[in-house]
Amino acid sequence: MTTTPSTIVLKFGGSVLRADGDIAAVVHEIYRWVRSGHKIVAVVSAIEGQTDALLDRAAQYGPGASEHATALLLATGELQSAALLGLALGRAGIDASVLPPSAINLCTLGETLDAEPVSLDITRLRNALDRAPVAVVPGFVGIGNGGQWTLLGRGGTDLTALFLAQQLGATCRLIKDVDGLYQWDPAKPGPRPQRYARIGIGDALALGGQIVQNKALRFVREHAQQFEVSTFNAPHATLVTADAQSQLAEPTQPAFIRRVAVLGFGTVGQGVVSHLKHQPDRFAISAIAVRDTDKARRAGAEESLLTTDLAAAIDNADVVIETLGGLEPARSIVAKALTRGTHVITANKALIARHGSKLRALAKRSGATLTYSAAVGGAAPVLEVAGTLKPSANLRRVEGIINGTTNFILDRVLAGGNFDDALTAAQHAGFAEADPSRDLDGWDAADKLALIAHASFGLNLDPDDIDRQPLTAPAIALALEKASPGQRPRYIAWLERDGKKIKAGVGLALVSLDHPLANVRAEHNRVVFTLSDNAEHLATGRGAGRWPTAQAVLADLLDLHRATRPVESLHQHELDSAVV
Repeated sequence: MTTTPSTIVLKFGGSVLRADGDIAAVVHEIYRWVRSGHKIVAVVSAIEGQTDALLDRAAQYGPGASEHATALLLATGELQSAALLGLALGRAGIDASVLPPSAINLCTLGETLDAEPVSLDITRLRNALDRAPVAVVPGFVGIGNGGQWTLLGRGGTDLTALFLAQQLGATCRLIKDVDGLYQWDPAKPGPRPQRYARIGIGDALALGGQIVQNKALRFVREHAQQFEVSTFNAPHATLVTADAQSQLAEPTQPAFIRRVAVLGFGTVGQGVVSHLKHQPDRFAISAIAVRDTDKARRAGAEESLLTTDLAAAIDNADVVIETLGGLEPARSIVAKALTRGTHVITANKALIARHGSKLRALAKRSGATLTYSAAVGGAAPVLEVAGTLKPSANLRRVEGIINGTTNFILDRVLAGGNFDDALTAAQHAGFAEADPSRDLDGWDAADKLALIAHASFGLNLDPDDIDRQPLTAPAIALALEKASPGQRPRYIAWLERDGKKIKAGVGLALVSLDHPLANVRAEHNRVVFTLSDNAEHLATGRGAGRWPTAQAVLADLLDLHRATRPVESLHQHELDSAVV
């Protein structure tokens, strides 16, 4: 029995999609909610200015041009944004379905260029969310009763998001270029307005559709709905509701972290630096510490940031991102940073598996934060799901595919390929190291199991105590001989609570074709958390490569950025549901 996560509809409009490069910020926001255990419907508009450009093209054919043809032309802007977002999510290792209106039968009534959404095939949308944690839907467009494309008019993308949320019974958050609704435009000269923590529909309508179009607000009032308005990575939102008195929030202070030192400029380090450069309003790279500055320079590192002095690199940093790998000098420099109270984010599974308890103790004493979500599962939020389940104390078993290299190789062999050729392909794809022994011998998975054991049960597990069966061509051949027609070999890592102890192992296992791990493909990871009542929670995503790992590192940084902001207070009583 697999549990159903809660669903949130996130809308991204032209105010935040000003260029193709802004799609990366959309991915970060979506992944924030994936990590918190949500299913996400992402509704996107065209890139800013594209709809106007398409209207100008349509106008070239005169005032008598077909409205249906015009609607179809303008819809290409939203469809392009949805497709690009689907590609960007895939690169980041986040599974997603891209669903045009026809895929979910999003039907409209009314004028071709100013229609109203009236129905959709909710089963198709839910099925898509069962297949992947994210569904991407183009906003502003629908299908009329004659099968023709229609548009929802001004505010149409907001309306699409609110309609889908209403149909799903889901939370809805509109992501804008401001962190909520204000008394007046905060960009205007003069006194800065206060942000609303909660605002009624009447007061929102009085703002004149500056942030949320009135058509969408009227829909909310008609359906007694509520939704949120916020911006990327914000720790707060304005709750817009049909039946509440408006309340103002006290101004918040900027986050307390900004300067980031990156240790290492290999595959993951380069991905992290690329992400940081696209967030100059939040973060400044204070140093990039490497062993070989010439090599880093050739790989694109900025000369002025490079240093070979690890200690100097962490001196002026608010947070250190460690991507060096290995045990030393990573252990020493991470310990030094934590001792002085500097936050640390690492993707180094071996480091945490063997020294995690001591490093966590250092962090606790100094008040620093130590996070390492990227060390397990890449973009699959394995440790995050484990953390949410741990307080229940009902977790019984954890099993999963947590090494993308071995899964990639096994898939190739099961499809009829040669083991050595599959290994070479994994190396060429960047999933396997030049020396793949840690993957093939199960040590990589054992290190990750140690981290999962601590996150799931609060227990320290020595990787040396984990039973390991290496993945070899003869082992795969033997598993295939033993498999029945309804079974498939999978290379699985598992943990099981045994009183106050944990049993653990890594190796080939035969699973039924309907098992959650049976169809995990290529470098993807999936972990199944089973509770004492047999309820199952899943964490899934691409587990290897630069971008999935860098995405998880950045997500830890963005979490830290939100957490270091002071919590806002209200003029009146505290909100009970202002932010999901």
